[in-house]
Amino acid sequence: MRDGALSNNNKRLKLIEAAIDEFNEFGIENASYNRIIERSGMSKGSVYYHFDNKDALLAIVMEEIGERVLKAVPERDLPQSKDEFWQALWDYRQREFDFFAEHIRLGRILIMSLGVPEFDIQDIDNLCAPLTKLLHRQINLIKRGQELGAVRNDLCVDLIFNLMRAVDKSLCVKFFGREAEDIFKLSESERRESSKNYARLFKDLIRRMLEI
Repeated sequence: MRDGALSNNNKRLKLIEAAIDEFNEFGIENASYNRIIERSGMSKGSVYYHFDNKDALLAIVMEEIGERVLKAVPERDLPQSKDEFWQALWDYRQREFDFFAEHIRLGRILIMSLGVPEFDIQDIDNLCAPLTKLLHRQINLIKRGQELGAVRNDLCVDLIFNLMRAVDKSLCVKFFGREAEDIFKLSESERRESSKNYARLFKDLIRRMLEI
């Protein structure tokens, strides 16, 4: 890599880290673009050359979060049997959950930005490429479960996908507070205990709801 390219990459990472700090401290709506620039230690001219405003920077931060999750949770081959399917589903969900438990600042931004909305599968492609890839992994796993006879076929993939997200949201409210961001207000021991209860009920409810 050329020195200039390395320098630009370092500046980009500094700016992203400054934005992550700012969004966590003030929230996305109240975050200040000028404060982000100050945190990064870069000049306004160099930042505005690459990013016109806070929304443009947020888009890059979301892309960075997606890239980090993809790196931490690498894709695996699709399961070949019913038992493999359920294990693959739990393993994928647990690895993703563990990543955000370890990287709380990133999870908080994702929750603030996306929440847990309903998705039409077609709308997923409007997200940044890494997040699109992550969500398509879940969709492909659901489809595979139907092919293997592990998951019911009387419901379309879109509905199953959103039902799983609805269960996820409800359990987050149950164990982590009325607001999704309350998870970040818990102590480490409280979060660990809540995580265990969350995982246990998530597995039980999803399997009861989807298994043939």
